[in-house]
Order: sequence, then C-alpha cells, then structure tokens
Amino acid sequence: MAQWPADTLFVTYCAGPHCNGAARGALRLARLDRPVKIMAGGITGWLDEGFPLETELPEA
Repeated sequence: MAQWPADTLFVTYCAGPHCNGAARGALRLARLDRPVKIMAGGITGWLDEGFPLETELPEA
C-alpha cells in the first residue's frame, strides 16, 4: 500500500450484485484508514448504466 498516496480514493467492485467481495475489500481498506467507496452493482451495474470499460492498460 506504500506505493499509493494516503489520499488515494479506492473503489471496490465485484463481477455482479450478488458478490460480497467489494464489501470485504472495502472493509480491509477502511481498516487501513484508506478512503474507499463501493461501486454498487459491480461491473454488471456499470455496464447496465451504459458506461464503457477500459480494454487496454494505460502507458506507465
């Protein structure tokens, strides 16, 4: 976690609305005093809203 600035906002998400991985991940980040939000609905919800996904990694 040291590579991320302390004020980095983390967003956790799962593959779909029936997964609790996002909540578990958010809890772990919160216990480390990191700012975190859960993306409700996961990737399925994101796509349902019509938002695009990145298909390539940005250049470092």
